[in-house]
Amino acid sequence: MRKFIYLLFLTLCMGFAGIPEAQALPRNFRNVDTFYVGAMPDEDDLDEFKMLGIGTIISLHKLPPEVQKRAKKLGLKLYSFPLRTRLLHIDEIMAVIREAPVNSVYLHCLHGADRTGAVTAYWLLTERHLDPFAALATVVSPTEFHVKGLRQLGQEYGVCLYNVPEAWIGIYSGARNGGLEGLKVCGDEWYTKLARNFLSITIGDPVNLRNDRFWKKYNHEK
Repeated sequence: MRKFIYLLFLTLCMGFAGIPEAQALPRNFRNVDTFYVGAMPDEDDLDEFKMLGIGTIISLHKLPPEVQKRAKKLGLKLYSFPLRTRLLHIDEIMAVIREAPVNSVYLHCLHGADRTGAVTAYWLLTERHLDPFAALATVVSPTEFHVKGLRQLGQEYGVCLYNVPEAWIGIYSGARNGGLEGLKVCGDEWYTKLARNFLSITIGDPVNLRNDRFWKKYNHEK
C-alpha cells in the first residue's frame, strides 16, 4: 500500500506538542508538528496568540480589517495567501512555516478544516516525507461519509485504503483534537476539487477512470 501503514505509524510517533492553557482560541485550534492551525481568529484570540508565542499568522482566507489592525499593533507578522480549490502559493506558504521558529506560526482559513487541512497534508508530505495518501488520511474529517470519498480517490490512484485503522484517520484534524471537523472530501464539489488538486501536484494523474456515479451521489455543485 505504498508504505502507507509505515508512514502513518511515523506520523503517530511524531506526537502532539503541548498547548499552554489559554482563555480564548479560534474554533478547531490545534497544534500540527511545528505550527498551529485553526479557524479565522478574532481580536481577542490575538492576545492569547502572544501568550502562546505565536508571532506569525498565515491567512488562507482574508482577515477582517479590525483583526489585521490589532495584529499589527501587537507586532504579529501577517501573510495572506487566499485559496479555495487549488493550493496556490504553496511553496511560499511552506517557506514561511519552515523559516519561522517552532510553534510560532498560526495557519488559518475560515473554519480551520479544509484549506488548512490540505496545506497541513502538504507540509507532512514535503517536510516529514509522508506518502500523499497517508498525509491526506491524517487530516481528513474522520466520518464514514468523507472517508468513503478518500477511499474512492485511492481507488482512482490504485491505492487501497480499506484496511487503515480507524484511529489513524484524521489524527491531525480538528475533530480528533477538540474541534469539529477536518478536510471534507465529499459533500460539496469544491471539497473534492481541493483534494484532487493536492493529489495532482503531489502524485500526478490518476491511473484509473474517475467514478462519476460515485461523485454525483455524494457531491453537489457549489
